[in-house]
Amino acid sequence: MTSERWPSLPVTEWDDTRDDDMLLDFLESTYAAGAKLLSWDRAALERRTEGAVR
Repeated sequence: MTSERWPSLPVTEWDDTRDDDMLLDFLESTYAAGAKLLSWDRAALERRTEGAVR
């Protein structure tokens, strides 16, 4: 998928996401990259909960 607005998007096949750890790693790294790019104050935005999966 390419266009002037979205020149390149990371795309993965649905079957490749069956490994929950791999999917979670991808989502967390994508979030972290976006937060860094946009200079988000992650400490103010995120909250830790007891018993979280990770």
